[in-house]
Amino acid sequence: MQTQPGCQHMGKAENQLPAEGELLRIEIKKAKMRQEDFAQKMGFSRNYLLRLLEREQLPPDIKVKAAKLLSRNIFGNLAPVLHTGTPVYDLHATAGANENVSQLPELPAFHVKVPGYEDCNFGMYVYGHSMYPTIETGSLILCRRVNDKSVIMYGEIYLMRTNDYLMVKRLQRPEARNAVLCTSDNFEQRSEKFKRFEPFELPLDKILDLYLVKGIIKKTQV
Repeated sequence: MQTQPGCQHMGKAENQLPAEGELLRIEIKKAKMRQEDFAQKMGFSRNYLLRLLEREQLPPDIKVKAAKLLSRNIFGNLAPVLHTGTPVYDLHATAGANENVSQLPELPAFHVKVPGYEDCNFGMYVYGHSMYPTIETGSLILCRRVNDKSVIMYGEIYLMRTNDYLMVKRLQRPEARNAVLCTSDNFEQRSEKFKRFEPFELPLDKILDLYLVKGIIKKTQV
């Protein structure tokens, strides 16, 4: 049985990917954004956006900016453009927040290039005063994942994720086995009897993710 020419043409059309302009139009609609609002956040007029939406291919800088604005790598070919150093994600480590570091956002907020820290997996911000003066509030930390939690360099600073907290502490050798002693660099006293940031022991099996803090960049240096 011979295939009709028209059917062959239709099959090719069905397999074709949408043009990048049309793909952007679809994603803006999925994000429930008005085109006017999207264009304004991108920094150009709606008329220019309408012209972009009719194009087969979009400029690389437009694709990168659109992907960051939509928080999705919608074009699938941005890796060479976006990967220009250690990715910094919009995550915050605080005393009471719980962010899942194992599920990073699809796109980083930006990248940083710091010689000697190329092996870091990602960067994020730290807010709070428990690690002052070593880490000031709002500082950026560069982290490298620790796969074997039984090998810890005591005296170094680590980022830890538990079920309830995402915290940065200096780890010391504990009295208990299979645990770590979490300490702060801020020795401020709450009263004559108590410190403001008391050390505490944390069982290793409560640590879901462990990262060595290799670099600290103050917010005035970013």
